[in-house]
Amino acid sequence: MSCVWKQENWSHYAIPSFLIIGIQVSYIPQHVSIIMSKSSRGISWISLWLAAISTSCNVVASTISLDVWPKFECCYNEWGFGHCVSSILPEIQLSTGFTNTWVLFLLVILYHETKSDYMVLKPSTDSIDGSQEHVLEKKSGKKKLIMWIVFLLSFLICFVSFFAVGITLNYTLPNKENVIDRYAMAIGILAASAVFVQWTPQIYKTFVNKDPGTLSILFLLLQTPGSFLCVWAFLGIRPWYVWASYAVSGVQQSVTLFLVLLYTPSVRRFFGCASREIDEEARVSLMAQEDRDDYDDPYAENANPSLSRRTPLIS
Repeated sequence: MSCVWKQENWSHYAIPSFLIIGIQVSYIPQHVSIIMSKSSRGISWISLWLAAISTSCNVVASTISLDVWPKFECCYNEWGFGHCVSSILPEIQLSTGFTNTWVLFLLVILYHETKSDYMVLKPSTDSIDGSQEHVLEKKSGKKKLIMWIVFLLSFLICFVSFFAVGITLNYTLPNKENVIDRYAMAIGILAASAVFVQWTPQIYKTFVNKDPGTLSILFLLLQTPGSFLCVWAFLGIRPWYVWASYAVSGVQQSVTLFLVLLYTPSVRRFFGCASREIDEEARVSLMAQEDRDDYDDPYAENANPSLSRRTPLIS
């Protein structure tokens, strides 16, 4: 490829630039929601895992293609910063989604609350008078460890390994056109396959729990139309599996957004939908929690009889 920089129409620069900013801004509400609440309750880590696989494969498939990789070589050898950035704007757009998805995946793992993370009563022999006391000890489940393993392996395989193989093929094969195209298409199809079921776990989780948790409405309001804009931006200039993944993702995000709005009490109250039922459900849930707390309190009137009481020092 000749490293002659070609001036394109203004829309060639304006649309990707707008989408890059939009993608970055859309993820901020979700990141903030998780960090401020110190919880990722309601967010499906499996959906984010599939999203991470999809964005990684899309970045690799687009970057190693014979139409794009020579641009990176020209950036390194001849072009200045301005010419380089303007030539690879679509790849920067893909990389923005890739980076934010992996950061969100990381936050969800860090703040994930598992059912096996709980406090249990453990007998203690440290009491002054020799009686048995009960102390609280936290038991951490193995689920978070599994999530970390999946996170690291997915990054190493779907991004580092796939990218390394693609670059190796670019520089070692004498007749690389057919091989590179087929390799990029295979990775792109893998990305599209992941997207086809990407939001299904999140839709199922939200529907079953009937609670959006920390899933940000603003995040979905920005992401959903953004996915369809990406389809329009990539249509005709990137392979079908790139823009098709955004189209499928946009449809599934629309369903998720509908469920989140449906199960958000403030939204239902705004539209006058069953506010009394929501308040009653919250009241019943709170009473049940209080009953459980009393049952686990050795000093409560209705305490669990299996829990021993502390012997007073002075009778």
